[in-house]
Amino acid sequence: MKLQIKRLREGLSGWKSIFLGFFAGVGIILSSSQLGAIPRPHSYRWFFYLNVGTGIAAHIYLYLSIAAFVLAWWALGASVESGWLNIKKVWQTFALWATPFFLGVPIFSRDIYSYVAQGELVRHGLNPYVSTPLSLGNTNVLQSIAEVWRNTPSPYGPLLTMHGHLLSYLDDHSLIAQILVYRGFAVLAAVALSLALIPLAKRRGVDPVRALWLVTLSPLFLISAVSTAHNDVYMLALVISGVLLADRGHRRSAYCALALAATIKAPAFAVIGFILIHEVVRSPRAKRAWLVIEAGLVSVISIVVATLLAGFGWFWASPAAFKIPTSIRTVITPSIAVGSFLAQCLRALQVPVSRHSLVSYLEALFGLVAVGLVIYLLKKLERHDYLFVAGLALLGISLLSPSLWPWYYLWAIAILAATHLQRWPVLAVLAGGATFLAGAGGSPMLGGNSFYVTGPLLLIGLAYFIRSGRARALFEQGFADDHS
Repeated sequence: MKLQIKRLREGLSGWKSIFLGFFAGVGIILSSSQLGAIPRPHSYRWFFYLNVGTGIAAHIYLYLSIAAFVLAWWALGASVESGWLNIKKVWQTFALWATPFFLGVPIFSRDIYSYVAQGELVRHGLNPYVSTPLSLGNTNVLQSIAEVWRNTPSPYGPLLTMHGHLLSYLDDHSLIAQILVYRGFAVLAAVALSLALIPLAKRRGVDPVRALWLVTLSPLFLISAVSTAHNDVYMLALVISGVLLADRGHRRSAYCALALAATIKAPAFAVIGFILIHEVVRSPRAKRAWLVIEAGLVSVISIVVATLLAGFGWFWASPAAFKIPTSIRTVITPSIAVGSFLAQCLRALQVPVSRHSLVSYLEALFGLVAVGLVIYLLKKLERHDYLFVAGLALLGISLLSPSLWPWYYLWAIAILAATHLQRWPVLAVLAGGATFLAGAGGSPMLGGNSFYVTGPLLLIGLAYFIRSGRARALFEQGFADDHS
């Protein structure tokens, strides 16, 4: 069986996989013109539309196209192994595969409409950290935002707010044109991320082409960065650039880049912490205080400047703002799936328990586990590569967070792609398959009573992972392979 799979992969490698990926991408955007995150009302159609049949037929066509795209990307991995794929061909493939997603309807998320709305709020002189998209009135933008976010202040940092303000002036007449403008800048960020990833991988003695295959060409990244222009791509471009600067000895520039990344999304703060502690534990005691002061001053000054330039105050950095992204509970989040399942089991046993309360307790427990994981990993910084350790921490934080969306996995994938863990099968599975956790229209793929399946599966998988010793073996092997 393994031999047959290997032959299939090798048989589809090279230009075959590249062209298969392109035509699969075309199939995705044609079917998504009917099923994707279409602007609302539905009379406001995309600039092209294809009726691919009834609801069932349309979904079959869409998911067969997605499966073909994932297959093409997986098969292209064989070209990495053989050495056929090089950096030049990666760029050619990126241009070919990104084009359908750039032109098509947003798919798997409606967040891009929220970005447009935040920019329009600023353009109209409103504070996006106080006013909500409802202040725009009954516009196409408001109707296109996911309902749960229509009456929510901006959860984004000041750098992204300034970015949205600038883009709101480029084309304020057509929603489609605004989306294409946002995508254009997201593609530039994706290119910047990739350009930083190449030398970063080389410095660590790992394959830069595999790193690009895992990040730049992966289905999760292409859809998240190009189709929905998620702000994670801006954060990651600054994070990878900051790490590269740190590797080259430019600590102050690195902290500045990472602090600016944190003014987009908070996970960048974790990378600052890992770099700083890595420097501190490996430096003479007399130098440690200055390293902490230097990192603190550069980071604080960068954040203060970005916040003052935006001109909307400090609400973005308040505890209330950080809770906004976690306010929506989705069953694709492990803590919620497990908590919902356990609550139903206890109710079946006539134990009076509130599902909401049990889920809240589990969220707190998972949070404590995340803290414990971070502390454990921090202890490894004296002897191991901070990038490898930070990547594992971000993977754990995303899995244990109270709210999980597929593109959150990119935080760890983009970082670990430049380490020896770039060959870890889990990363390839996430980069290729995590997209399926969201529905074509932007809602979670798993909802309703799906926790009856995902809850026990997660518990069984966790029990096996711990009892079999695979968790400890994974960490021991990972740290043994890390020669930093």
